[in-house]
Amino acid sequence: MSLHPTLERQLRRSGVDTVDPRVHDLLERVSRSYDEADQDRYLNERSLEVVSGEMQQLYEDLRTRTQAVHAATIEASTAGVLVVDEARRIISHNRAFARMWQLDAATLAGKDDRTALAAALPLVAEPDAFIARVVELYANPTATARDEIALADGRVLDRQTAPVLDAGGRVLGRVWFFQDVTAAKVHEAQLRDAKEAAERASQTKSAFLANMSHELRTPLNSILGFARLLEHAQLDDDQRQDLALILSAGEHMLALVNDLLDLRTVEQGALRLELSPLDLSAAIGEALALVRPLVDGRGHRLTVDVAPDASCALGERRAVVQVLVNLLANAAKFTPEGGALEVSAARRGAHVVVAVKDSGVGIAPEARSVLFTYHTQLDAKTMHGMKGSGIGLALTRELVTKLGGEIGVDSAPGEGSTFRFTLEAAP
Repeated sequence: MSLHPTLERQLRRSGVDTVDPRVHDLLERVSRSYDEADQDRYLNERSLEVVSGEMQQLYEDLRTRTQAVHAATIEASTAGVLVVDEARRIISHNRAFARMWQLDAATLAGKDDRTALAAALPLVAEPDAFIARVVELYANPTATARDEIALADGRVLDRQTAPVLDAGGRVLGRVWFFQDVTAAKVHEAQLRDAKEAAERASQTKSAFLANMSHELRTPLNSILGFARLLEHAQLDDDQRQDLALILSAGEHMLALVNDLLDLRTVEQGALRLELSPLDLSAAIGEALALVRPLVDGRGHRLTVDVAPDASCALGERRAVVQVLVNLLANAAKFTPEGGALEVSAARRGAHVVVAVKDSGVGIAPEARSVLFTYHTQLDAKTMHGMKGSGIGLALTRELVTKLGGEIGVDSAPGEGSTFRFTLEAAP
């Protein structure tokens, strides 16, 4: 009887040299079990070898693909990229980095980054500061940083660096990114220069406007004062008509000077408004008193309609009166003689809407789009020869904005115009 070697060894260790025939069948079954176990073990080992080989191949394929993706990603970057290990050996870089620092392959291939650093140093405008910063960053392995490097040829590089960490937070190396930001820096400098030039020009303009306005106001007041005295003199019709022209021209010039002074105040940011509850009906009455001579002189009919719940709003009296005077004066000037003007105020939620309506010739859509900009004048032919300074409505918009409201206009040619502005309703 032939038994499995392992079973024979176990029988010999037990001192059994002769097998009792009565246990032959049992021993044969045990022996076959050993044979089957050996066969299963062999198959398992072979399967493990195959699986291990396949897993190794999959790992190699994955590593190769990962490296390929990593290399392609770095190479596609417009920034110069350098990756080093914890010993500062160069692991990876892209062509943008080599081109940016004018380094050849021999300087970069598998070398310590100190070699590349030494080769690139002549390009830097401040080499000592550059080296000191690199040493500082390597001395702190977990440090991240972003700064700029000025090169001797005038270029500026944006430098970013961060540690490369494994899943457990252990430092494996460091990655460096360099981006050429020279064009952006030049553009920033140009914008800064343009802004400074504009500010200087604005200051010069403001000083000129202030000086010119004050120089003009004194003689204009004298001219108007003497002209008003002449109104009480004995004049014939032609002389009185000439005097009316003098007064009209002088008042127009004085209004222009006042607009220029107001423009300077707004542009300098010197206009500060303290908002408080005000009697809107009283403010409208004050504005009407100021423009009444112009309204009556052109034979306009004027009506006022202030709703009871709109008579109190938040604002600054002087500014609100100025807004109303500007709108009413425009309505009176640019409406044909004998026209109709209306001032109204109504409550709309948390706001009061004030409207100045006229029966004038209206405003074309293309003119409405620039109506509230500085130095914009409507066509004098359509405005019956009346001309403004091109400043009043722009200043009116600025005042309304500082009052916390908004201003707009509804108008169409031949249908008159309605200017509306809002104020916050007083509690």
